[in-house]
Amino acid sequence: GRRASNEGTRRGRAFNTMMREPLATNLQQQIAARELGRPGALLKNTCWARRYECSAILEVHTGCVNTLRWSADGSTLLSGSDDRTVGVWSFSGSWKGQLRKSLRTLHRSNIFDAQAVPSNEDFVVTSAADGCVGLTHMHVSDHMSLLYEPKDRFHTVSSKMNFQPGSSQVLLVPFSSGCVRLFDLRVPSKVVIRVALELFSGANDVKFRPWSSSEFAVGCDDESIRLCDLRYPSSPTESVQLVAKHTQSFTPGTPGSTASAVSGLCWNRSGQQLLVNFRSADPALFNLAAGGASGGPSQLCEPAATGAEGRAGKQVPTRQLLPLQTYAGRENVETCCKEAVFLLGEDCVASGGDCGALFVWKANSGELVRRIVSDRCVVNCVAPHPFLPLLAVSGIDDNVKLFDVGASAQRTHDDEPARAAGGQWQTRLSRETVSISY
Repeated sequence: GRRASNEGTRRGRAFNTMMREPLATNLQQQIAARELGRPGALLKNTCWARRYECSAILEVHTGCVNTLRWSADGSTLLSGSDDRTVGVWSFSGSWKGQLRKSLRTLHRSNIFDAQAVPSNEDFVVTSAADGCVGLTHMHVSDHMSLLYEPKDRFHTVSSKMNFQPGSSQVLLVPFSSGCVRLFDLRVPSKVVIRVALELFSGANDVKFRPWSSSEFAVGCDDESIRLCDLRYPSSPTESVQLVAKHTQSFTPGTPGSTASAVSGLCWNRSGQQLLVNFRSADPALFNLAAGGASGGPSQLCEPAATGAEGRAGKQVPTRQLLPLQTYAGRENVETCCKEAVFLLGEDCVASGGDCGALFVWKANSGELVRRIVSDRCVVNCVAPHPFLPLLAVSGIDDNVKLFDVGASAQRTHDDEPARAAGGQWQTRLSRETVSISY
């Protein structure tokens, strides 16, 4: 009993410190206090999807917001924009977000990704449409540098980055030239940059398996998903010295698939399933065994007619793999950087559409649960909070919408966004959703 009492006291004190305001002021704070110390327990409840409503709007940018990234503890959100700045938002005192700082960078074009260095969150790494990779100090003005600058800044794009599991200072960055580079930040005065892969198709996204520091997937400008491994570098005798090997490729085996490229990848927690967002096609969920693509009871693997390039352009077998599930109901042709993510303990899947709505489906069945109007044009980015049912969403608008749990489930079928006087986006009072009953 004493142990339980002490544990409850510890959680309460930690929550009070984090919130800096009295407990039980709203439903979200009550359930956060109850669940503190039990990561993931709060998220695994699909009913939250029917209660999402816009709770706040974060405004600091003057262009489209192309990336949203939460810190591991959920206290900070980073937003990157076409205006070449990074917004730093604090959630340590309020779930509505407070602007801590707007960071200038040395980029000359749209920022596509911004992430805090896990070992030192005072530094932010950025990638952009100018092909550069930047490093900016969060608290020291004018402390900016470029870790990498291509020879042709106007024909190369650096896209979605990913830090290596188990290493807080090693990351992979994909480039539109087809190159994937490894950056080692462990020695600040001498950042090591090595070529991990050279592909024939532009690389858009890269994601390590959650439990592996060597295996990762790459999404490119074609429909193939490439599985790669850092444990098999090229030998000294090979003409192209790479630090990774392209081991396998697979393409969606769905008949009549219109997929033309991969814009987003998301592993589940076990690293056995990969959620893929295709341009011009529906998001799809694939089952990948520990050794690579493999067929299960609901899948069919067949050899593809063509191969994909591997190390130094060598052919790697490509297989057609039927997805476990696809998620239909949205248009996806207007932009090239839409994401697809798991929500609510992986019970749901979410992605944006060309209609300006966020779509939420049941992960197992593909059933559409919610359609939430979140942008005046197109929704690209979806960032779920690490341990609370809180969503950050962005797109063509120059702001970030926050969605959290409302008091009751939304049941309106009105698809038209309600606007407040003066064209301002309403929060809380608006019911800009279409809900589909379970």
